[in-house]
Amino acid sequence: MRRRSLLQLSFWVALGAAIGPMARPASLGWGPRRAESARAQTTPGGSQRVLILLELQGGNDGLNCVGPFGDPIYQQLRGPLAVNVAEALALGEGLAMNPALEALRPSLEAGRLAWLLGVGWSQPNRSHFLASDQWAGGKASGWGGEGWLGRAAAARGEQGPLVALGDGGAAALEAAGIQLLHLQQADLRGPTQHWPPPLQAGDNKALRRLLELEQSSQQGLRDLVAELAPTAVLDAARLPATALGKQLGLALRLIAGSQPPAVIQVSHKGYDTHANQQRRHTRLLQELADALSGFERGLAALPKRPRVELLTTSEFGRRLQVNGSGGTDHGSASVLLRLGDQVGDKLQGSYPNLGDRDARGDLLASWSPPEAMAQLLRS
Repeated sequence: MRRRSLLQLSFWVALGAAIGPMARPASLGWGPRRAESARAQTTPGGSQRVLILLELQGGNDGLNCVGPFGDPIYQQLRGPLAVNVAEALALGEGLAMNPALEALRPSLEAGRLAWLLGVGWSQPNRSHFLASDQWAGGKASGWGGEGWLGRAAAARGEQGPLVALGDGGAAALEAAGIQLLHLQQADLRGPTQHWPPPLQAGDNKALRRLLELEQSSQQGLRDLVAELAPTAVLDAARLPATALGKQLGLALRLIAGSQPPAVIQVSHKGYDTHANQQRRHTRLLQELADALSGFERGLAALPKRPRVELLTTSEFGRRLQVNGSGGTDHGSASVLLRLGDQVGDKLQGSYPNLGDRDARGDLLASWSPPEAMAQLLRS
């Protein structure tokens, strides 16, 4: 078997084992949910696992999240954007973490935070749309109509629901036969739209199918909202009132509820830092760290819960060189943040050599996204 085929096989086997059994809504004819609630809530490290996919939308500058801040090449090419190594949090191996992520220091010291280094495609794409498709599909050729998480769930014969909390799509969770629910704050107050029943479509089969899917989705959302844990579970979290903080608050209520979904997607916007990066990226990293540290406090306060792990993704990293607008342009290899109950070593993979770049001046990846995902999901 070729190495690539072996990696793909190990990826899907690991992924299938990691996502675990998913909730089956009674409203869709898959049996009662309430009777399973005692099995659903287990202590951390139990058989059930919730994976949270956090998309840093726009192309996160991994070089300024974790980097060799004392490296002369970094200091020279990053200029005014260079992180002061004296202020950064040392990680070992000549690497340090941006001081804007200080709120995550307790998670790092508790062994609950890790960085996956040098993750990127061998032929990186600088288009937001195409790169997003690659990450969503989990393959260099792109999305192809199904996401890597949804495809793996479908291969196991599961039907969902998988839950998206972020704005916009959640292509990584989409697949034929999988119910994907988009839960927004407005849904907590009841349906935002009222659709006619499918029978009103008459002989129009396409319209009837559309109305059936919408009816199923609305019922699924009602079930999901009914199973949310009360807002009191958020008291210990002290989450910030940011868009990301609100999404992670919903994620906590889902995790603490009677039937936690196997996969939850959240998003954080604004990482396309072509201009004025120093101020913008620092603010984004502080927002990220504050929200995640609150999420960690919320998890710690839950008396019983499944194992939880969070992984960040982003379309691509940024260029090593600063552009003329005080920002950085689309690059390649970057870092992924991993947070949760079983993250392993705090540094995983190899950081790119700043002096060894491709013909376009981009950093060379040490492992591909599917390899990094397989490493994560085997644990």
